[in-house]
Amino acid sequence: MKTITAGCIGTGSIAHVHARGLQAQTDVSLVAVANPGRAKRDSFADEYGVERRYADSDTLIQDTDIDAVIISTPNRYHHRYALAALRAGKHVFLEKPMACSTAEVTELTRIAKETGRSLMVGHMWRFDREARYVRRAVADGRIGRVFRTTAYGVHTGWGPSGWFTDPELAWGGAMADMGIHAIDTTRFLLGDPQPVRVYARIESNMRKGPLDDTGITVVEWDNGVTSLIESGWWQPHMDGPEGAARLYGTAGYASLFPTRIESGAEGNDENADITVDTPPASVTARTEHCDQYIYTAQIAEFIAAIREERQPIPGGAEGTVNVRIVEAAYASSRTGQAIVF
Repeated sequence: MKTITAGCIGTGSIAHVHARGLQAQTDVSLVAVANPGRAKRDSFADEYGVERRYADSDTLIQDTDIDAVIISTPNRYHHRYALAALRAGKHVFLEKPMACSTAEVTELTRIAKETGRSLMVGHMWRFDREARYVRRAVADGRIGRVFRTTAYGVHTGWGPSGWFTDPELAWGGAMADMGIHAIDTTRFLLGDPQPVRVYARIESNMRKGPLDDTGITVVEWDNGVTSLIESGWWQPHMDGPEGAARLYGTAGYASLFPTRIESGAEGNDENADITVDTPPASVTARTEHCDQYIYTAQIAEFIAAIREERQPIPGGAEGTVNVRIVEAAYASSRTGQAIVF
């Protein structure tokens, strides 16, 4: 089996997570890293045994010995580097959000198709064992027809710093950072429906500044489900870990974090015999909420797609829908009107 060579653009905390994911794969070699700061790129390269150390990302992209590029940069650079890498014949893994506008994500998806390169987006909750447990239960009809959901991506007591709070680099605030996770997780649990209407109120309450730290978004899907999405930084409280979801069906209820399935409530009969199931320890085992195994499984899908000459999931299609919803949410909040697709 041919060894796939990879390069990392960016050396922040998420790049370390992806580097560990790459090193867990068979016949994959992390051979290059790019960061304009010498100390940061050398520290990263030393930790993972990376030989080629570039101060310029475009130089890494033009390295003909590299098959795949992992892009973990500020959001504003996602489109630029991914487009250059695809055109240079590289497979691309992009951190979320895929890019900062519908036009940008549409172009990336088109170029990936034209070049035959794999394009993957880092919506890692699709690889979580508990999320997959809930998705299977919903798909099997165990809670009946789902008609509403709630989900959130929220930080309590703190928020990010650095480029995350710079509107020129981040595109958006908590909605683009955390809300997009809740959007994608909701779509995944529901079997990837398409949005038909979005209404949102997005604002800055906790730390007055140019980017949002509070968001409430309502999404109506083409399968008849209505979803409430909450996003936040520096919030005073949340009911669980930083991300969770709840699904309400005609025959029961499903919860992700804590994970459980309540079934047998068809017709809302107060005397119904409700069965409560929780996943086994093999499913719930984790060392932290955002466990490394999720990211490692995500990279495994990227590598498998490269070898099988196909588009990975989540790829351009999934990344595009999520960016469209975030973009519509911001537009709805500005105008006070629902955005209809």
